Amino acid sequence: MRAAAAIGPNVSFGEEGARAMARAAAAGKTFTHASVPKAEQSALDAAAKLYAAARGGERLVVRAAEAERLSARQTQGSRLKP
Repeated sequence: MRAAAAIGPNVSFGEEGARAMARAAAAGKTFTHASVPKAEQSALDAAAKLYAAARGGERLVVRAAEAERLSARQTQGSRLKP
């Protein structure tokens, strides 16, 4: 998965920055970065929290789909037995 977040016109973070955002949000810490001006640090933290929420939602969808596939496989298997 390719992830990036941007604050302002010239600041962007690659996959490692996105992972750092997710780790900070999961730990309940404020995400800051040296390349972001102090005036925009709060916007960066808000973006980190939004990114972490979206990433968490994606994981829930994947888990639900896997549970549904497993349930369908188990149901199909019980119908095929003589």
